[in-house]
Amino acid sequence: MNNHSEAQKIQYSIYKTMTATEKIRIAAGLYATARKIKRAALKTQYPQLTDAEIDNKLRDIFLHART
Repeated sequence: MNNHSEAQKIQYSIYKTMTATEKIRIAAGLYATARKIKRAALKTQYPQLTDAEIDNKLRDIFLHART
């Protein structure tokens, strides 16, 4: 068995023991991190935009995001 498969099994067993609240906290943290990374990328891509304009772009991107 490769390391990825083994790590995935361990990860799933950890998730099974977590409460819904713990899982939601993790998801919220990942979402917040994604927003911070995208905001930084937008500021680099559009240095001329104000913070409010960056916030509007960020809101639109996450509003229309697809998986």
